Amino acid sequence: MREKANESSVETNANAIEVARSACLDLRHRDLNMVRTFSKPPEAIKKVYIALHILCSEHYSPDWQDAKKMVFCSPENEGSIHSLIRKFDGSRVGRERVDAVRQLIQDLKERDVYVKEEYSVVYYRFVRAVCDNTHC
Repeated sequence: MREKANESSVETNANAIEVARSACLDLRHRDLNMVRTFSKPPEAIKKVYIALHILCSEHYSPDWQDAKKMVFCSPENEGSIHSLIRKFDGSRVGRERVDAVRQLIQDLKERDVYVKEEYSVVYYRFVRAVCDNTHC
């Protein structure tokens, strides 16, 4: 019985991540234009994109400059935000990365991330889904 409950929990966790991932992939690349216009984005926005970079990039660093490159890549580029989210495999994300992201976003709420457009909230929900549903 306990085994069945664990299977159901794993499936629910995977579904939560997949729903959030699909929402990210529904965004158009041009929706990122708002982030590109910030000479100095709000700290909450930086944290979301750094978190995405930590979770999704093969070679990550918890640095805004590296995360910003992911945002500025053209959608066809392997390092673009959409490409990285499309290829995201939660089973390959290690505890170190998830813990780093949890610490980074621990005080963030959706209202902190919402800046004129909802797209950053969509990415925040993906990050939160991974953190809340990945048990390393």
